[in-house]
Amino acid sequence: MTSVDSSLSLSVALATTATELGGTWRHIEDLGRELQRRDFQVIISSPAANAALRKAIAAAGLDWLPLAASVRRRDIDVWHVHLPNTYDRSVLALLAARRIWGPVVVTEHLPRTDASDAGLGSVDERRTRGAATAKTAFKRAQFSLVARIITVGVGAARFLEARYRLAPGRVNVVFNGVPPEEWIPPRAPRTPLEVVAVGSVIRQKGFDVLVNAASLSSKWNVTFYGDGPHLRSLQTKAASLCAGRLTFAGRVEDPILRIRDADVVCIPSRWESSSYVALEAGAVGRPVIASNVDGVNEIVVSNLTGQLVRPNDPTQLAAALDAAAESSGELRRWGYEAHRRITTMFTLERMVDQTIAVYRSALSGSGSHGKATR
Repeated sequence: MTSVDSSLSLSVALATTATELGGTWRHIEDLGRELQRRDFQVIISSPAANAALRKAIAAAGLDWLPLAASVRRRDIDVWHVHLPNTYDRSVLALLAARRIWGPVVVTEHLPRTDASDAGLGSVDERRTRGAATAKTAFKRAQFSLVARIITVGVGAARFLEARYRLAPGRVNVVFNGVPPEEWIPPRAPRTPLEVVAVGSVIRQKGFDVLVNAASLSSKWNVTFYGDGPHLRSLQTKAASLCAGRLTFAGRVEDPILRIRDADVVCIPSRWESSSYVALEAGAVGRPVIASNVDGVNEIVVSNLTGQLVRPNDPTQLAAALDAAAESSGELRRWGYEAHRRITTMFTLERMVDQTIAVYRSALSGSGSHGKATR
């Protein structure tokens, strides 16, 4: 693929309110590193970064500035803010202050959650009266201050357009991308099948659904990599329902090494916008069995690179994993096709090319809102 011409070097601030390592930070680091490789001047801008974040920024060879300082920098051509929380109120004042110095681009990394879509909430959750109207007004005010909007998936873009009545073409879709990895042929699947799940242990990720599914089958074991507020209760539940078959290994710095050792990667999320776990699994040729939710269903193709099941349905999830355990040939085919799909459609080069195109559009002011890159 021919990269977007970067002969006109730009100064870009990649700003975020994220304070935890995760998908948003992975995206920022990859984007920042690649922009810098292409001779862009890149600054990472965030709240007072904790030790882990500062270490990650330094490892990427990037400079850091506090949010308030980067907002006032006149030599920054594009201020690109990445939102892990779509309703982060602290961003509104920053956007208003920054737009007088140049264009602002915003990437909504997770616009559809149980906070923005009542249909994703738990059955016993009570909604504050008038909250939806207030949130809609807040987001419209926020979007009025930005030159371009990016999402990391088509489903997320459609949600934003419908939820906040944005004009068609207002949102640019730029899929997450990963560096190319060599396909690693799987060894013969083990008995029981070895399943890996990676992510924060929070309600969104649906690890409790996978624990419930494990209680319905003995054909596969699961190793969970991650930490979070629900870890202790999940461990207690696992010990009660299927002792000895589920392992909680905690947070790891390089989950792709664990993904390589898996027979199958499971993503039982209740909602997503994209999924680096699905991308990394495909990058090394591992099939994915996952919930059919926004973002994930744009990466995983049922019966080609894995299998999609209804979210929040342990019975269907268990059945899909059982079927995988009984078909080693299918797993190998899925893994090969996953690798081919990721390394041709979800590359880091493509992600950066399309992001640069959004920057150019924002700087030129072409069109009222710019074209969507779908």
